[in-house]
Amino acid sequence: YQTGRQPIPFQALQALCGIPRAEPAPIVEDSTVERQLSSTVSDMCHFMLDTQTSTDNYLLHQPEAMTGTLTALGIEVLGERGFVFLDTVRDAFAKHAPRYGVQYSIGGMGPYFLDMVTVVYAYLPAMAAGTIVVSVIFVGIAFRSVIIPLRSIVSNSLSLGFTYGLAVHVYQYGALDFLGIRNLSGDYHALPWIVPVVQFFCLIGICLDYDIFLLTRVSEYRAQGMDPRVAIRKGVVSTGGIITAAGVVMAIAFGALIFSSLMQLAVMGFALVVAVLYDTFIVRSIVNPALMSLLGRWNWWPGELSKPHYGFDE
Repeated sequence: YQTGRQPIPFQALQALCGIPRAEPAPIVEDSTVERQLSSTVSDMCHFMLDTQTSTDNYLLHQPEAMTGTLTALGIEVLGERGFVFLDTVRDAFAKHAPRYGVQYSIGGMGPYFLDMVTVVYAYLPAMAAGTIVVSVIFVGIAFRSVIIPLRSIVSNSLSLGFTYGLAVHVYQYGALDFLGIRNLSGDYHALPWIVPVVQFFCLIGICLDYDIFLLTRVSEYRAQGMDPRVAIRKGVVSTGGIITAAGVVMAIAFGALIFSSLMQLAVMGFALVVAVLYDTFIVRSIVNPALMSLLGRWNWWPGELSKPHYGFDE
């Protein structure tokens, strides 16, 4: 039984609690195992050795490890201070365990979730960058343009920023508390950690979907020789009804999540509804056409559609 630099013989371990008991303490089994303890120090010592080591009865099976629980009152495990507490515990073990020859491991739901959050957010920048790069490459190849994918990233960033900002305003600062709806309240003063991660990839896909649909029709009109601004206006008119109907349907479908009993799903549903409506009625109707009109034929640079002979550019 390893407690320091030198292992303690099994016989010496038994002697720590005095004369070994003749039989194990009574056990009552009812979904969980509970030991009935007397108030004597000896029985308490036996109980601690049996429950805090890797054996149910140290008299019959030699323990090889000790377990324990660290309790920090007043600290929310999955809150900001939980990360500090876990780092402090790990630093303490790393510093002192080698000195006393102790091998340690930290487990439980708290460290598990904290490590999961740490790993996910550590890889998030790389995953986000990879998603954006792949999107830029495919959109650029599809429309033979360098400007279009860059403009798409700018407009998508607006949708992301608006959605994240409104979600924080509602769930962290309680902007809609006056409605008295639990799933739209700021009772927790925070967002679930997984929501911003999932939202990023969902919103990139939704925003690109509507943007590409509009761009395809505008590019078709431009290829017919229309002036870029005329092609943009006709493209917005011809796709407006379809994109709006699709956005409304998506908003209704995602809106059902707001009434979920799980707060994480409610927050995710709210963010998706906001993103779809904002992208449908603001970005697709105002922002994208305005940016494309300002760029004119340079939207398709360096492709053939950017050449002056495809229309009458001013």
